[in-house]
Amino acid sequence: MTTENTQATESTSKEVQPREPAQPRARFQPRVDVYEGDADWMILADLPGVQPADLKVSTEAAELRITAQGVALDGSTPVEWRRAFQLPRGTAIEGISALLKDGVLTLTLPKAAELRSRSIEVHGG
Repeated sequence: MTTENTQATESTSKEVQPREPAQPRARFQPRVDVYEGDADWMILADLPGVQPADLKVSTEAAELRITAQGVALDGSTPVEWRRAFQLPRGTAIEGISALLKDGVLTLTLPKAAELRSRSIEVHGG
């Protein structure tokens, strides 16, 4: 009985150690390049060290959002990237595609058919 009381006293007298606060994530806007072609717009975003599972690309209303989490180049600092773009009028939202390769996110935003350039054949009369 004495042993049980001692163990109970020891377990209740131990202080609960506070957990270290989570290290805050540094927030950045990824560097981007935007290009316009005849059939689409292309956005290239630098996201070094980001894996596809840590990346979210979404649209809401007329806005395209990029959110990613990763680790800074020092290998230990958590980093969060966020960027939002107003979608150009005439973007075929259902056709947007995303590819992440070698730390570069390539977003292709196709233009709706009525905005695409086309050649018109001229007939002689």
